[in-house]
Amino acid sequence: MPHVNYAAQSQLATKFFIRYASIISVVLLFFIIVFYQHSVINSNIVNRSDKDRQHDESLRHHAAMVAGSQRHFHERPNPQRFQLAALKHAIMRHRMQHLQYSPPYQPKRKGLYFTVRKTSPILRRLGLTGLNHCVKDAQKIRDVQFVTAVSHLRFEDSLDMIASVQKQFPNRTLVVFDIGLKMDEITQLKRLCNVHYRKFVFVGYPAYTRLISRFYWKPLVLQTALNEYGAILWLESSSRVVMNAAMLGRAVQLAKQTGAMIFGGKHVYSTLTVTHPEVYRYLPTDPLRIKTSGQMQTAPIILINTKFVRDNIMLWFVLCGLERHCMAPLRARRKCSNLHRNQHAYKSRYMHCHRYDQSVLNILIKNAYDFNSAKYLNRNLKLVRLKRGHDPKKYQVAFCNATAVKH
Repeated sequence: MPHVNYAAQSQLATKFFIRYASIISVVLLFFIIVFYQHSVINSNIVNRSDKDRQHDESLRHHAAMVAGSQRHFHERPNPQRFQLAALKHAIMRHRMQHLQYSPPYQPKRKGLYFTVRKTSPILRRLGLTGLNHCVKDAQKIRDVQFVTAVSHLRFEDSLDMIASVQKQFPNRTLVVFDIGLKMDEITQLKRLCNVHYRKFVFVGYPAYTRLISRFYWKPLVLQTALNEYGAILWLESSSRVVMNAAMLGRAVQLAKQTGAMIFGGKHVYSTLTVTHPEVYRYLPTDPLRIKTSGQMQTAPIILINTKFVRDNIMLWFVLCGLERHCMAPLRARRKCSNLHRNQHAYKSRYMHCHRYDQSVLNILIKNAYDFNSAKYLNRNLKLVRLKRGHDPKKYQVAFCNATAVKH
């Protein structure tokens, strides 16, 4: 008969009992604490004082007034009406804090959220939240304001553009936004005839909007001018104006029909070729049509501050400019590899390059007009000729007396 170690078995049983008894006691203690707290809360609710009830009643009364129940001030507010007003307020607050872009032809297709909780003051400043700054009837627009932006990097090119405007339109004012000029360049610019100098103030905008080569500033300057003047003709530093007053009048008439009209060229390669894939996460589009739609040069462009242009183009253009990785995604570069050697071969492939503001504006405009180029592109009217580089022999700016021209 085998020997049984009863002492070892008893010790093992004791350890087992102690271990599980401690676990059971902890669980029981937890349930006792929860039951006690629940009973205390219920007793506080039942034994509330009349002062607390009056305080809650006054709060509900005040909330009902804010929700629009002033007519029933002396009546007890309806709890259901108060809950409905609070729900509507929460929904509006959520919509103001988060915006998602969707193409007008595919409203169920949503992009990433643009968080505007911190940028809502910027949207209000730029006139993108109300209807007060919109042009109600585009047909009443008689003229457009010439607008451009100048930095130190392209100052000499901009002088040639200004000279071409002075030559073709000697009595028209050109608004020039300073986005990074030196003091001597500012002094020279203020002495030019028919040039209205404007310092673009970056205070209140994210710090990265000052990066000139990333074009975060472009939609901000565009919307600032559009909000102030109602209708603008945007010119780039490489634009050399060749149009006359009659051509400008026809261009304005065309822009009145849709609110936005581009008079630039169109490349052989598509928008897909020169747009970083990260942009489509914020601004979804039709992948098949964007693959076959040629990339447009977005200057010169006439914009009219209609509700359609604001809600479908400029609002999202500004939000993309305020979102760091929408306008300029990580590892985005402007230079394309082997694109200019054979544009036809690469017109439907992404060439690992990005055109920043031009790519974003191409997507928004094409989506807004459902890729119907007749509504946003005119290549028959040649308003400008694109030319990079400074040519002082051909273009000479006209100076006025510093004391005679006040800006």
